Amino acid sequence: MRKFILSLILAATTFAAMAQITTSALDGIVTDAEGRPLTGATIIAKHTPSGSEYGVASDRFGSFRIQGMRPGGPY
Repeated sequence: MRKFILSLILAATTFAAMAQITTSALDGIVTDAEGRPLTGATIIAKHTPSGSEYGVASDRFGSFRIQGMRPGGPY
């Protein structure tokens, strides 16, 4: 019985630890004043509390996506 309870506790803590990995993402489209997409624009998002910066360049359609960011903000 003792091994069974220990196994349950171990399984519960393993699932809880796996659930704590959380990241965020940001995506959008960069355009000029006339609404045309900006190719190769550098987008930088700065997580204000930690100072972490994440950057990416826009594609040929002006689209970008930054993944693996710290959750929360402000950015």
